[in-house]
Amino acid sequence: MITETKKIKKIFNTAIINAGGNSTRAGTDKAFAKVNDKRLIDIVINNLKECFEDIILVTNKPDKYYSYNDINIVSDAIRGIGPVAGLYTGLMAAKSSYCFLIACDMPLINYDYIKYMKQEILKNRYDAVVTQRQKGIEPFHGFYSAGLKSSIAENISKGIHSFYRMLKDREVLYVKEEVAARFDKSLNFFTNINTKEDFSIIREMI
Repeated sequence: MITETKKIKKIFNTAIINAGGNSTRAGTDKAFAKVNDKRLIDIVINNLKECFEDIILVTNKPDKYYSYNDINIVSDAIRGIGPVAGLYTGLMAAKSSYCFLIACDMPLINYDYIKYMKQEILKNRYDAVVTQRQKGIEPFHGFYSAGLKSSIAENISKGIHSFYRMLKDREVLYVKEEVAARFDKSLNFFTNINTKEDFSIIREMI
C-alpha cells in the first residue's frame, strides 16, 4: 500500500472498476480470463489495492463475483448505455470525494500518473481529470468527482451517454498526451483487451 496522509486518502480512497460490458470480441469473459495463471480481474484488484482501500466493482452480473468479499460489488444502476452508467453507479456507492475509474480489462495501472493527477486535483479541485489523446479523450485511468452524480443523472435522462458530452461544461483538466507520455512513453496503462491477440500482448507486459 502506497503511504499517504489521512486527508489525501479520504479524498482519493475510492477506485471504480467498470465490469459491465460484454466480452464477445475476446471470445471469453475477460474479467475471469487467465493472464500468466492469474485472473485478469484479480490482477486489476491487487494493483488497485496499492493506492485505494475502497474498491467498487460495477457489473451487470454480480453473482459471478460472490467470492470477492473484500471489495464492494454493485449492480449497474442503468443498463445498456455503456460505461457512463458504470461511473454513475460507482460514484453513488463511493466513500471518497474523488474516484479513480478503470475497466476490468486494464491491468497496467501507472501509480506515478495516478499521483500526478491527484496533485493536479489538489491544486484546482477539478470535476474530472482525464487524458486527451489525438483520437479523443480517455475516460478510463482518470479521476472523477463524486459531485458529478447529479449532472450525470441529468445527462442520462436526456439521452447523453458519452463522456465527452458529459464533461463538456464541467471544470475538467484534459491532460495532454505528451504529458501523460512522461510517465510511460508508450502509454501502456491505457491498454485494454478486446481480442485473443491482446491477451498475448498483455502477458508480455505483466
